[in-house]
Amino acid sequence: MLWVYYACVKSNALLLLIINFIGCVVEIGYILMSFIYAPRSVKLLTARAIAFLSIAMFELTLARALLLSYGHRRTIILGWICASYLRLPFFAPLSIMDFMLFSCPSS
Repeated sequence: MLWVYYACVKSNALLLLIINFIGCVVEIGYILMSFIYAPRSVKLLTARAIAFLSIAMFELTLARALLLSYGHRRTIILGWICASYLRLPFFAPLSIMDFMLFSCPSS
């Protein structure tokens, strides 16, 4: 959602808007499929995570970008925020590998 907003704020970014909108639709489809086939407890956990991360964090970031910056500076700040969030999924597997590396006893 942040990338779609970034594409809306950035001028002459129609291709970026289309690509991110399609990605957003695909992700919504993925979440809906998980709601259809997941057990009830997983559905509740997923709904809480979506409510917090997708809605609360998006609104917090949106409010931060709207209140603290104007014009071209807003585009730069949103770009950095989006780039930061983009790296988070890549850090999760690395943190698991780090945990396994340092918590397993040496042979």
